Amino acid sequence: MLNSHTSPKSLIAAVPSPTPYILLFLAVLIIGTVLLVKFPSLRKYRVKRNILVYFLVTAALVFSLFQAYEVSMGRTVYSYYIMDRSFPNYYPGTTQFNLTCQYLENRPASFYLIINGVNVSFPVTQQETYVAVNSTAIKVLFTVSENTPPKYIDTKSILFSIDENVTGFSFRVYPETMSDTLFPTGYTYGVDYGWNAIGGYYELSQPYIVVQP
Repeated sequence: MLNSHTSPKSLIAAVPSPTPYILLFLAVLIIGTVLLVKFPSLRKYRVKRNILVYFLVTAALVFSLFQAYEVSMGRTVYSYYIMDRSFPNYYPGTTQFNLTCQYLENRPASFYLIINGVNVSFPVTQQETYVAVNSTAIKVLFTVSENTPPKYIDTKSILFSIDENVTGFSFRVYPETMSDTLFPTGYTYGVDYGWNAIGGYYELSQPYIVVQP
């Protein structure tokens, strides 16, 4: 039976709004205008102090506009899961599993999912699929473009080798980066496998799933 858990990374960020940044822009613009009207000395642009004031006001205006634009572009929301959520049995040796992303909101972005393994290794010959962090950890690149269709499912095949004479192995998967505009919702963030001596294979002992709301 599959168990659902809430991991530390399962909190879903609220949908960002450009309104606070627009209000910040207006506030800075009004304050800057009032200062220029009330203090005529600030209009002398050759004074070093005034140049600093101009710079700070301009920086605040540019920052607020940029942030409002970034937020208005939307966000990249995705779910991810390993082994196609079917969790097959694995025999000793070299085998593979699928790491899948489904894009739910398609703001263009590129991001890595990191996979940490215990009692497994990832062959370096498959580096076109992933970036090796070390022999037991990899980073898998996923890219969302403007042409990516809604709810598109992107699957990567990951080759791995189970260490010899071990009673089990496990994987943990997590995003390298999370933000207001790039975060997951609903994902399998880990699996534990144990040895079945009668069948001569490794079988699922525990999945760690966050259910998409």
